[in-house]
Amino acid sequence: MVMNENEELRNRIAGSVSPENVELPEYLVAQAAKAKPKRVFGFNQLRLGLGSLAFGSLALVGAFVLPSALAPQPLFTMGMAAQGGQAMSSLESAPAADAKVGMIWPGYVQYNYIADGLSSDTGRGHVYQAELVGTAEELIASLMKEFKIDGEIKRDEWSTDAAPSFTVQTKSADGVESYLNVYWAGTGSWYFSSWDPSKWQCAPASTDSKAEGSSEATCEQPKPEPEKIPSKEEMANYAAKLFAKLGTDIKASDFMVNRDEWGGSAYADLTLNGQALPVSVSVGWDAWGNLANASGHSFKLVDRGEFKTVSAIDAVSRIKEGRWYGSAPSSFYNNTAITSRVAVDPVVGSETAVEPLPGQGDAPEVDPTPKVVDLKINKSTTAMLGVWDAAGGFWLVPGHLLYNEQGWFDSIISLEEGVIELPKYEEVAPMIEPGANTKNG
Repeated sequence: MVMNENEELRNRIAGSVSPENVELPEYLVAQAAKAKPKRVFGFNQLRLGLGSLAFGSLALVGAFVLPSALAPQPLFTMGMAAQGGQAMSSLESAPAADAKVGMIWPGYVQYNYIADGLSSDTGRGHVYQAELVGTAEELIASLMKEFKIDGEIKRDEWSTDAAPSFTVQTKSADGVESYLNVYWAGTGSWYFSSWDPSKWQCAPASTDSKAEGSSEATCEQPKPEPEKIPSKEEMANYAAKLFAKLGTDIKASDFMVNRDEWGGSAYADLTLNGQALPVSVSVGWDAWGNLANASGHSFKLVDRGEFKTVSAIDAVSRIKEGRWYGSAPSSFYNNTAITSRVAVDPVVGSETAVEPLPGQGDAPEVDPTPKVVDLKINKSTTAMLGVWDAAGGFWLVPGHLLYNEQGWFDSIISLEEGVIELPKYEEVAPMIEPGANTKNG
């Protein structure tokens, strides 16, 4: 008897599943979440947190484990842009002593991360996908109108169909140059700048200030006019009004404002339900009170579902792996002495071999064995982290900021395995070039 395809599939599943094994991986709903967004958040909701994020839980009765051919797909594949400089922390887990010596930074450190007093509690967190609002043409038109510039819109050389990038460059009758760029992917980020080149031209100094016996004129530093720079309150109010017109509601009191004789700036992280996001907006002024720059975004958030998260203790083991990093909100760096781990970890308490300058002798021989440093991770806090997918899209995922005893932190994604697909190790640390033989074969 020839069985049909459905009957064959049922028999295969029945033969491969134990009656006791009834737990279904939670991320099995990932694809359903992708197809049916739970809630869309615009910029207004980002600030005000309108509506409840909660939604009914899904009851699964008689669940079974699917064969590998039918395994659930992750929400997205994480791209390398999400890793940033922190991805190089994976250097620590490489078999350094067996790597080619030419690939090893002399005197580098290998950290031994030790969880100290962290919580073992697991949790749950939402994943959000950024979706662009409107079109690139609409955004460019509104920005050109707002900043009063007129010029030809050009597509940048590095622009692609998947991630278009457009630029407008102009020069006004009084010589002020302006630049506007819109990158229509991810969060729909844009940047505007304006400057007066005449303020920075190298004008000949007076005869008295010229170097004696020199035929070349020296240049005078431009003189700022701090009295023309807006006050901190004026900066915050202007920024709040500017972004409100562009679709982002932020209170003036939420802006971090800086001011000195050379200009000022107003900066703010976007938030969702009071939680800071790794997406920010800013406005800046020059030393003569002119608007010098501004940056923002044009996107909305789509809730792709709620998922289980690992504990802070378990997240510590992900630091060395190098593939679990996300971008933390900028506001978290304000109270951090060392703002980020970049490229290669700093050498702590060790002498570093240095390449001599030409003519100063041969380079000293370097022992490729790393300096092992115990580093206690003694504090953690939860945060929404930003990551980029392989197609250039932007996502917000739950994470842990793991602070160490030296005062800086690692921003680690806390989602359980399988919710997102991580980049391969060789993509995270392409600089590692194993030798022919390693201790692990």
